[in-house]
Amino acid sequence: MVNTMQKSGSGESITKDARIACNVSRVAGIRNVEMLITDEVPASIGHGSKRCTMLSGIAPDGAAVVIKAAISCDIGANEIENNISSYKLAEKLGVGCFFPRVVDYGKIPIVPKDTTGFGLDVLYPLDVVYLAMERAKTPFYRALGKVNSPDTVYDSLYTQLYSLYERTLQHDPRASLSFLEKRFDDLERYFGKHLPAAGLSGSEELGKVHLIRGLITPLRPKNVVLTTGGEIDVAHVFFSENGRLILIDPKPAKQMVGTPQTDLGIFATLAKTVYALKGGGYGYDKAKELARKAGRLQGIDERTSDLLFEVGEIRLLATSARFRVGVNDTQATLFSDMAKEKLNHVYYSLLERRS
Repeated sequence: MVNTMQKSGSGESITKDARIACNVSRVAGIRNVEMLITDEVPASIGHGSKRCTMLSGIAPDGAAVVIKAAISCDIGANEIENNISSYKLAEKLGVGCFFPRVVDYGKIPIVPKDTTGFGLDVLYPLDVVYLAMERAKTPFYRALGKVNSPDTVYDSLYTQLYSLYERTLQHDPRASLSFLEKRFDDLERYFGKHLPAAGLSGSEELGKVHLIRGLITPLRPKNVVLTTGGEIDVAHVFFSENGRLILIDPKPAKQMVGTPQTDLGIFATLAKTVYALKGGGYGYDKAKELARKAGRLQGIDERTSDLLFEVGEIRLLATSARFRVGVNDTQATLFSDMAKEKLNHVYYSLLERRS
């Protein structure tokens, strides 16, 4: 069955999303394809994508699946291709169990005459790109609400993440540099463009970002592990029925190998400060402990692990400030001030270390 879901107020009996669902239902033996009910997982924290059509269905083996789909000319198709490359890398490294089980993926041709159903004024064939994968059972935020002590949920997450790090440890100085450079490219964009445009930052902060980049890069670990690509968002963490960690929507494969400390700084700050999740303070402290433990695995000292962790915090706070400008200016100012405070701490810590 395909849920066609009439578009509100449009008079169209089949929407673009439902038309995609019709095409996906023709392949892979997946049945009961319908629109994913996003109300069960808030858009800001859970299964979802602003770029893709999100569907649910039943795999041939009876398992519940989530299907991401997009028309090949849409930006969502790139997101799906990136997901596929990341899951393939995880399987290659023998850690596919930390990510959703992929049921099927591919492209479904659409003949030109059908493209009108998508509201596209084109005269050439298109494809629907899709990825069908295991439907993760419990989002992280909901797992916190199911237990008396949220500490156990954080402990389970961090124990399994460390297992992922141990199993994927490899010597690759170039990947370590590339991974860290991407984090600083982000910081330079925020402190050099987005925050100044809102009057939340200036040239002084950008200068500190430049100096931190120059001082911390030589300290980076030469050994790397598989990460989620620089952003382990609360929305990307799920658990299966038996408590297995499932990480969804990782970055492209080429961005996944690097230093986990920045990932952990992002996650801990989201949980404690931005989302104020249950047990966030405990989760923050334990994330920092994990960053140090991973650092020992990688061969760097505790101070360097802490600095890389704080780089992740700064990146997350700057991002949070940027996207609240004009929406919640009070929070935008709060997060930008916190980002600048962390920036100063890293800056002076590195100057002290250099001397």
